[in-house]
Amino acid sequence: MKIAISDANIFIDLIAIDLIDQFFKLPLDLHTTDLVINELDHLEQMLLKEYQQKGSLLIKKMNIDELQLLQSEVIVSKKLSKPDISIYAYAKSIDAIILTSDKPLRKEATARGFEVHGILWLFEKLIDEDLLAKKTAAAKMHELMTINTWLPKIECHKRIVIWMS
Repeated sequence: MKIAISDANIFIDLIAIDLIDQFFKLPLDLHTTDLVINELDHLEQMLLKEYQQKGSLLIKKMNIDELQLLQSEVIVSKKLSKPDISIYAYAKSIDAIILTSDKPLRKEATARGFEVHGILWLFEKLIDEDLLAKKTAAAKMHELMTINTWLPKIECHKRIVIWMS
């Protein structure tokens, strides 16, 4: 099973549209970092703690040495936050894929040869794994588009049309 490290925006979006349970049923070994968890609000943190307690989510606590390494990491993009860099560094240390919709992190990780996927890929995986019906996916994508204005609208609309046909 592939290890996938998730960014906060993936958790936030999937929780907002009530697809977090399906996310944790994907054939992925899901991880994140404590710095990412700290970006979430209290209710989101508590929900993810339940998945951690079930063994569905591994939360990597970054130690002092790793945090210092983050400071010295040569990063092309100056727009990466410490949580973004923690995801990058952790993925590098365990050879994992990165799940994020954050453009600077996607760009940085892709430039360095990482496999990176966003929310659209996750929707496709949920459909492929029979965890989400196409018509439900279309409705959930439409719902997400009203919440997350950063989504690539053209790509989202293309998928909605395909899923509705």
